Amino acid sequence: MHSTLAVSAEGVPLGVWGQHVWVRDVATTGNRHRRHERGFVDKESYKWVLGLSDLAATRCG
Repeated sequence: MHSTLAVSAEGVPLGVWGQHVWVRDVATTGNRHRRHERGFVDKESYKWVLGLSDLAATRCG
């Protein structure tokens, strides 16, 4: 699960903004050595970018 935490400009935590939940495909387990062959959107770290786009879509303030 990747969570997006909202904080104020002063750094005060405001709460969880969103979460993306997924399950790893068992067939891809153990392929870390091939991580440079995968595109960015195919990597787990891309889930963090999805959290940023959720925040930008509902920008407040």
